[in-house]
Amino acid sequence: MQKQRGFTLVELAVSLVVIGLVLGMVSLPLMRQLNDRLGRVPGGQDAQDIQAALAMYMQTMGRLPCGSADAGGVENATLSGRKVQFLPWKTLGLPAGYDKYGSMFGYVVDPGICSAPVQWSGLLDQSPVVNVEFWGAAGKIAGNAVPVAVISYGKNRAGTVDRNGLRFGDAAASAKEKGQAIGQSPAMLYGRVSEAVQEFDDEVLVLPALLLANRASLGGYPVVRQPAFSGP
Repeated sequence: MQKQRGFTLVELAVSLVVIGLVLGMVSLPLMRQLNDRLGRVPGGQDAQDIQAALAMYMQTMGRLPCGSADAGGVENATLSGRKVQFLPWKTLGLPAGYDKYGSMFGYVVDPGICSAPVQWSGLLDQSPVVNVEFWGAAGKIAGNAVPVAVISYGKNRAGTVDRNGLRFGDAAASAKEKGQAIGQSPAMLYGRVSEAVQEFDDEVLVLPALLLANRASLGGYPVVRQPAFSGP
C-alpha cells in the first residue's frame, strides 16, 4: 500500500504566501472604507438641510442671516463683506453647524442680501461678491457669482475648527484651501465635485440669487430691480 505524501515545508510556505496575498487584496478596500467611516462624526449636518434652511429663512425674513463670529452659530450683524465666517446654524434653526467630519462649516454672504428690503438689482444681474469655481477631474468645470456660499472643509479639515474649538490649519493641500479658511477674505472660493481632484478636498454649497428671490417673493417680500440712474 502506497503512503500518502504530505506537503513539504516549501509548499506550505508558498500556500501561506498566496493566501496572504488574496486576503490582502480583499481586505484592503474594506479597511479603507472602515477608516473612512471611523473618521466621520455622527450627527453632522447635511448640505441639503442647510440649503433648505437658508431658503426658508429668506422666505420668512426677507433676507439672509449675517455670518457668525464663532462656532456658537448666532448671526452677528457687524460681520459683512467677503470674509469667511462661521455658518449661523443656530439662527437658521439647525441642530448643528458641523459636517460629517466634525468640522464647522464656513459661510460667505453678500452684505446686500443681509438687510431687508434687499436691493435685488446687482444680485440678479450676477454681480454679488461671492465668486465660486467648481473643479472636477479635468480641472475647472464651472464658475459663477452667487450671493451666498457654504464651505465644508473636507476630510483634512484644513482652515476651520472642530465642534470643540480645535483649530485645523496645517493640513491644507494647496493655496486654494488656505485662501478660504475661516477668517480669510478670498477673491474666489473653490469647491471640488469629484474625488479625483487631489489638490484640495473642500466642497462648496451655493444658492443662486434667482432661487432666493423666488423664495422672498413667496414670503410676500417685494423683488424689484432698481432702475439704472440715467442722469439729469
